[in-house]
Amino acid sequence: MKIILCAINFLANTAYSSIAPFYPGEATLKRVPVGFIGIIFASYSIAMAFSGSIYVKLLKMNPKVILVTGLVAEGSAMIVFGMLHYVDNPLIFAVGSFICRWIEGFGNGCLSSGCK
Repeated sequence: MKIILCAINFLANTAYSSIAPFYPGEATLKRVPVGFIGIIFASYSIAMAFSGSIYVKLLKMNPKVILVTGLVAEGSAMIVFGMLHYVDNPLIFAVGSFICRWIEGFGNGCLSSGCK
């Protein structure tokens, strides 16, 4: 079980930096302002920081529920994030990216907290 939890943590945390090689170029092609690209990158960590108090209360109930919630949240957000490639509107692309990264951060916080 510990090996599975380690693998989940490893794979989930790769989502944090996996967009660094390609996302700035893709966002620039979609005409997203450069300043907003930094906000999109930061939204992942901000979501983890803001939702930390939620994890404390939820962990008292059932850590397995937190783990599954994190898996579903982060996995779903990553799939939707991948689909944003087909969006041509710069505003929808930027807001969608921000929301997906925010949900990924929330999901990763759940995963990290649930694995403890």
